Amino acid sequence: MENSQVYLLKNVKKFLSKFKKKEFHPKYNSNLYFVTTTNYVGSYILKRLSKFNENFFSNISWIVSDFLGNLNYINYKVFSNVTGNYEKIIVTWAFKKNFLSNGTFNDRYFNVNSKDLKKTHWFVIYMDDQLPKQIDNNITILKTKTDRSFNILRLLSIIFSNFFLIFKNIYYYLFSISNYNFFSDLFIKEFRPYLNNKIKYLLMPYEGQPFQNSIKAYIESQNLKIKVLGYIHSPPLALPLNLIHKKYCPDKIILNGNDQAKCFTKYLGWKKKQIKILPSFRFLKKNKKNNKKIIFLPLILKNLDLVIDNIEYLIKNKMINIQEYETRNHPASKSKVNLELIHKINKLKNIYTNNSSNFKYKNYLIFIGSSGAIIEALERGEKVLQIVELPLFDLYSQKLWPSISTKKINKNVYLYKLKKKGNLIKLGNKIKKKDLFNLCN
Repeated sequence: MENSQVYLLKNVKKFLSKFKKKEFHPKYNSNLYFVTTTNYVGSYILKRLSKFNENFFSNISWIVSDFLGNLNYINYKVFSNVTGNYEKIIVTWAFKKNFLSNGTFNDRYFNVNSKDLKKTHWFVIYMDDQLPKQIDNNITILKTKTDRSFNILRLLSIIFSNFFLIFKNIYYYLFSISNYNFFSDLFIKEFRPYLNNKIKYLLMPYEGQPFQNSIKAYIESQNLKIKVLGYIHSPPLALPLNLIHKKYCPDKIILNGNDQAKCFTKYLGWKKKQIKILPSFRFLKKNKKNNKKIIFLPLILKNLDLVIDNIEYLIKNKMINIQEYETRNHPASKSKVNLELIHKINKLKNIYTNNSSNFKYKNYLIFIGSSGAIIEALERGEKVLQIVELPLFDLYSQKLWPSISTKKINKNVYLYKLKKKGNLIKLGNKIKKKDLFNLCN
C-alpha cells in the first residue's frame, strides 16, 4: 500500500505541473485542491488518477454537490471596525464560542488572544450563523453562513464565465466551478484592500486551500513585499495531497516534527529552506490524556456498510467491548450517513451485551476513515485502532511516516504505535504572545 501511496503522490504532482503553463495564467494550479477527507470535484479526479473502479452516479453527485456549494457563499457579508495601520495580518477561522464579551477572540490554532499581538490585523473567516455582539477594532469578519438562496442566474454566471476553460482542460474547468474556487475569488475581492506595502508579514493556519494560495498570487501580482508564512496546524493526514507545493504557496511553512519535514521535502515538493520546525502552538503538553473509550467519526463517511461490518468483526472476535464505547461525530459534520452510523452502532450495543472482561484490545480509541486526530492521540500516549474505508487514502504507512508502526488486524482494521514520540507532532508549551511572529519568521 505504501508504494501505491507514493505512486499516487507522484501522479498528483505530475498532474499539477501541467497547469504551470502560461495558458493557465493567472491562477495556474493554485485553484486545484486535493484532500481525502471529503467528496467534491477533487475526489472525482483523484479516483481517476488512482484508477479506482468508476461509479458514474457518485462522480456526478460529488460534482453537482460541490457546484451547488457555491450557494453557501453568494450572500456573504463583511463586518469590520478596523482602524489604524498594521504591520502584520493573520488570516484564520473562528466560531462564536471563540469570541469574548469584550470583542476579542481566542485563536485556537495559535493559542493567543487577538488583543495580545500588537500592530496585527485579524481577518477572520467566520463559521457560525450568529455574530458576536462586539468586534474589536483590529478584527475583520468574513461571514459566509448567511441565508442560502437558490440563485439560478448566479449559478449560470459561474458556469458560463469559466466555460472557455473547458477547451483548455475539462478537469481544470471543473475545479474552476468548484465552491472552493468561488470562495477563493470572493475572499480575494474582500481581502485585497487590506494589503499594502506597510504590511510586513502575513500568517495563516495553512491547509493548501485555493483561497490561501490566491493570497500569495495576489501579493506577487502587485509586487508587494509581504512575507507569507503558513502554519500547518493540523496533525498530518495519511496522504497529505492538499499540501503538495504549487505555483503559489507560502514563502515559509512551519511544521511540528521531523517526519513532517521529511515528507514535505521528499514527497510534497517543498525545499528545505522553505521549512521551519517548531513545537506545536495548537497542541500543548499540558492537555490531559483522554480517559474515555470513543469511536471517532470522520467528516464524511464513505462506506457505511464496510464500517459496520468491521465494528461487528471486532465485537464478534472479542477484540473490543462495544458497551464501553461512546460514538463521537465529527464536529463539522452534517452528514445524515454519520447519524445513521451512530444509530447502527447503538443497535449493535443492544445485540451484543457480553459483559466478559476478556477482550484483546482494551482502552483503545477507534478512528473511522481519514483522520489526522490519530496522530495527536498517539503522541499523547493513546492506543489506537483505525477502520480504513479506502486504505490508499486513509492508511498511515511507514514510508511516508517513519515513526509510525502499523499492524494489520484484518483487511480494513489497523493498529498503530509510535516508535518515537515527537517526530510527528512535537507537543508545545504556551508561548509568549509577542514571540509568535519572531518564532515563525
